Amino acid sequence: MNKYFKVTLAIVKNNLIREMEYRVNFFVWLFIQILWVSLQIFIVQILFQHTNNILGWTKPEIFLLIGMFRIIRGIFDFFVYANLTYLPEDINSGNLDYTLTKPVSTLYLSSFRKHQYDQIGTFFSGIGFVVYAGPTVNIIVFGILILCGFLAFYSLILMVSTLSFFLTKLRAISSIHDIVNTILRYPVDLLLGNRSGMNLLLLPLTIIATIPAKIVLGKTSPTVLVVEIISVILFFLLAICFWKYALKRYSSASS
Repeated sequence: MNKYFKVTLAIVKNNLIREMEYRVNFFVWLFIQILWVSLQIFIVQILFQHTNNILGWTKPEIFLLIGMFRIIRGIFDFFVYANLTYLPEDINSGNLDYTLTKPVSTLYLSSFRKHQYDQIGTFFSGIGFVVYAGPTVNIIVFGILILCGFLAFYSLILMVSTLSFFLTKLRAISSIHDIVNTILRYPVDLLLGNRSGMNLLLLPLTIIATIPAKIVLGKTSPTVLVVEIISVILFFLLAICFWKYALKRYSSASS
């Protein structure tokens, strides 16, 4: 663990130095984040203009869910997104060979070696939404649910990215990421209504933000927290197993 801690510190330092070489880009992205937050607030205000409740969700509850998802997405986009997006290119170009020679986990380097510091705005705006929603939050449970949401989001995109080992070209990862973001910024309930079959089919999406938000709000039984944790662990292990299986089938681009 000490080795990974030192590697992580070195990666954070190098990425920060690189990011500060392009300060204008950093502040432009922060400005864009402000515009996105303003747009989301405007949309929610429109939705609740003539009602206080939509399929069991009130306006403060929607803001809480948006906040939790923005925190999860901010962490994911900061640490992981840029890496998994370029994984297909690394596989096709042979750059993954270089990663395989390093004395640390290939999955770790393939997932966390590049950081996007402009996504800090997403994270802090999420905290702002949660504070504005004003629920009474158990910090420990809240932290566990944010971790669960991150692991579920990471597992989903990792499994999609791992398909690159079997497909010659896979350029749809960013599109899938955008679709997931569009769906999860609001409760999945609003999209599916009471279709229990579809809720089961979209379980990987509901465990990212919708179910965690319901747990925080007390809209579910306490046992759902246990189900959430177990579901995320199983989903994460499935993604890891799929990665290991795909990596064994990988042949160097130079071979």
